[in-house]
Amino acid sequence: MIVAQFWGFANDLYTEEAGKRLFPIIMFGANFGAFFGPKIHLWLLRSFGLYGLMLFVSGILGICILLTLIIHKRDIKKPEDDVSKKNVQNESEKKEKEKPLKKGGGFRLVFKSRYLLYIAFLVLLLNFVNTNGEYVLGKVIIHDATKALEMGTAGGLDKSELISRLYANFFFIVNLTAMIFQLFLMSRIFKWFGVRGAVFILPIIALGGYFFVAFGATLAIVRWAKIMENSTDYSIMNATRHALFLITSREAKYKAKAAIDTFFTRAGDVSSALFVFIVTTFFAVNIENIENVALFNIVLILIWIILCFLISRQHKKLSAP
Repeated sequence: MIVAQFWGFANDLYTEEAGKRLFPIIMFGANFGAFFGPKIHLWLLRSFGLYGLMLFVSGILGICILLTLIIHKRDIKKPEDDVSKKNVQNESEKKEKEKPLKKGGGFRLVFKSRYLLYIAFLVLLLNFVNTNGEYVLGKVIIHDATKALEMGTAGGLDKSELISRLYANFFFIVNLTAMIFQLFLMSRIFKWFGVRGAVFILPIIALGGYFFVAFGATLAIVRWAKIMENSTDYSIMNATRHALFLITSREAKYKAKAAIDTFFTRAGDVSSALFVFIVTTFFAVNIENIENVALFNIVLILIWIILCFLISRQHKKLSAP
């Protein structure tokens, strides 16, 4: 919820053009923190201990609150737009930005707007596909750990320790790749393809990855396909998904976005668990065979791409002068 409100604040603060320039930088900061955070955490834990670390993190959160207040006050006081310096805000516009939001929940806004509803279903499908993919990844990692133990290359680790190390290595590569994508590709993607073009990148990459998995790719290819999917999700797709709200109303940026980023995100995860339960209980499908899961993901991704076309069309219509 805190992250959802932060992005609502960022969407409210910046214009569409400013957001397309600044969101890649913001997402780079998020990926940078995800990459170096675990290392810093271990160093701080040794220096401050567990409870001292909690106090230290509370202080960081306090600094974040202070920075948010400073940014908000600066934006309200400035006579010109924060980045473009093109359009002078009049007093009525300033007062409008300071008005409290109207009553009513985010779900009402989502189901009232076709554009927001499309985004909600996109987020649901994205997480549905990703969670299914995490199941596939888990099977690959367990296979690799078992094979290492059989061949005597586990370095003295037991199975659980080896699985933990394989996951750690996986997420190290994912976060590093996401940071590189964010630093060198994201701004260029927004410049060359815009938000409407960027929304297609993750489903196309995921479609290619699961296509290879469905037709019997080697386990090494399965692992790298998942690395590319997660890296693109954490960088390009994350920035694009937030940028989709730049053209919406203030209420949508704070309320509808919070509903989408919480409920529909978790609904995608729950849908994956429900899928496993249904196909194993009522259809006797062997999901131990990762090719079956990949085939189902391909169907979901094709629906996802159709949603991208619908979102792109609505985005063009709403952003037209």
